[in-house]
Amino acid sequence: MRSRGAAILSVSCCSLGLGARPAGAQSPTALTADTHTTKGWIGVRVTGPAGGALTLSEVVDGVPRPFATGTLTAGGTYASRRALAWRCDRRARTLLATVLVADGTSSQAQAAVRTPSCASRFTLRLRPSTAPRVGRRLSVAVHDAWHTGRTAARLCLGRACRPLTVPATAHLRPGRGGLARIELRAPGVTVRRRLEVRGRHARLRLLATGDSMIQIVDSDLKARLSGRARVTSDARVSTGLSKPLLLNWPLHARRQVAARRPEVTVVFIGANDGFAIGGVPCCGERWIARYAGRVRAMMDDYRRGGAGHVYWLTLPTPRSAAWQRIYHAVNIAIRRAAGGFPADEVTVVDLVPVFTPGERFRASIHGRVVRQGDGVHLNVAGAAIAARLLMRRLRADGFI
Repeated sequence: MRSRGAAILSVSCCSLGLGARPAGAQSPTALTADTHTTKGWIGVRVTGPAGGALTLSEVVDGVPRPFATGTLTAGGTYASRRALAWRCDRRARTLLATVLVADGTSSQAQAAVRTPSCASRFTLRLRPSTAPRVGRRLSVAVHDAWHTGRTAARLCLGRACRPLTVPATAHLRPGRGGLARIELRAPGVTVRRRLEVRGRHARLRLLATGDSMIQIVDSDLKARLSGRARVTSDARVSTGLSKPLLLNWPLHARRQVAARRPEVTVVFIGANDGFAIGGVPCCGERWIARYAGRVRAMMDDYRRGGAGHVYWLTLPTPRSAAWQRIYHAVNIAIRRAAGGFPADEVTVVDLVPVFTPGERFRASIHGRVVRQGDGVHLNVAGAAIAARLLMRRLRADGFI
């Protein structure tokens, strides 16, 4: 028998110990096991002789290992949504139900079930998530999406390992700079995160890039981070992700990463977009999906497999109604693309509620003009606000 969303096999067996079941005797035992009811747990349902004493076992290498006992109700049923926890090192499970009644007769039933993969069970959240310093504290929060209780594991930074009971938060101190790797090792699964540790006095490598929107913001960041970061500016005026003939941005992003190896990348782009992508005109769902694909490819390169953090700025609503539709679609695509990455690797810095709440154009904030005369770009005052927002995120994420 198979239920929706579950792998189920139910087998009923005859009474044991007294030969064939006589006419009028109680019904034999039946067992159903599935993974559908509660995440992280195998649920079971047993039917059989009313009031019978139940023993549930898992058959491992041909040997039953009891894990629960119970009593069948007057209606001859027993049910548990959390009978047995999923495991990473043993996904194919065989369960055995044995029911003993007062006259000494017993009946058994087996059910086989396969539990889901552990690929996304454990997650590691690092603070700082990128470029931790030698000798500084690195916090590693380990989460278990299954919530099945405490799990013994080992957390390793390079070759140095320590025991850990998940879920938990551990504090490490990298001992040397360069590439490193954090591993969580639990039975049947290993989770890895790549790190690039900064030297004790090394400055942060920050790339500020995009079209003309990044200009002024990049200069402001460079001034604010003087002595703490090496800021590289790469502004490509009039380019866009939907106009690759002028500059192929996904290809350019790969070249930037290879040349600069940025630990943090700030991206502000999209003011010149709105061109058809692969014959699909702006700005419907198909165009948004294709634009998001290009954004996603760039984010993936800039995050450098976990050794880099990306801050991608959304576009404040422009004055022109014609451009508003385009910028709205670009912002949807940016948020959608970022959703495919861990929050500690890709962050969307949303400028819309800051500069244009409700997506209504405003040239000023509290009486102070923050936009240039074209109704698109930020002026010096506006760029300073954007830079301050970025500085707060850099501090919150442990970069400065």
